[in-house]
Amino acid sequence: MRKVLSLSFAIAIVLGLVIASVPSVSAQEGSAIEFDTWVEGELTNDEFAHTYVFEAAAGDTVQIEMYPKPGTFGLSVEVALLDPAGGDLARDNSFIGFSGAYIVRRLAFDGEYTIQATRYDGADGDSEGEYILRIKSVEPLVPGSEVEAPIAQSSEVDIPDVFVLFPEEDVTWTIALGYESEDLYPEVTLSSWTGDTFENETLFELDGEGFLAAAVVTELKAGTFYVLYVRSSFYSGFGDEEAVVSISVSETTE
Repeated sequence: MRKVLSLSFAIAIVLGLVIASVPSVSAQEGSAIEFDTWVEGELTNDEFAHTYVFEAAAGDTVQIEMYPKPGTFGLSVEVALLDPAGGDLARDNSFIGFSGAYIVRRLAFDGEYTIQATRYDGADGDSEGEYILRIKSVEPLVPGSEVEAPIAQSSEVDIPDVFVLFPEEDVTWTIALGYESEDLYPEVTLSSWTGDTFENETLFELDGEGFLAAAVVTELKAGTFYVLYVRSSFYSGFGDEEAVVSISVSETTE
């Protein structure tokens, strides 16, 4: 059962995902990547994949984000995570808003993992352009968590903020959202992340001019990653305004 309670205006809920399947591609020799630091690169027809490596321990949870460089629109990005033996653990090209690639995984082994930054269809693709890429350690949100997500009208600075929920048992939590702005509107989406696009589920999507604050009550399954991401809505238009979306998680009370 899912309830959506608006604290001001009505909210819109939209379900949808883009599904794609891409074979592995060859890539240049990897270089070390630091956690929580954006790296930049450029993919072309001659150099359509880059690899980066990092050390991790069994039980670590990491998330990887890849986007076209803000302000550019020519590259269809794809990111893959390979285990220490070179096996393909996960691959994505459209989880975040049809333009961003995203992976979250709890790692099973100690060792050196590889991130592959490439484009849709790899060697057979035709998109080219610059990208940004980041890996972070994940601290899932739990009841009592309070975070903020900045948004901006300018596409050159607006990068989605991504948060993860990972309940250890079946739960019903309330996610409260709020912001203050006359012309800038957020897009807020909560989706499951299973590593299989066919099995992912969008629990809610709030988009556009429809709310100033909202509380969303939703049921979450044990041992499932849920990804909450926030970015500026298409309905915001263009300009220099910036705002902050506040987010809090709590236990749901009847």
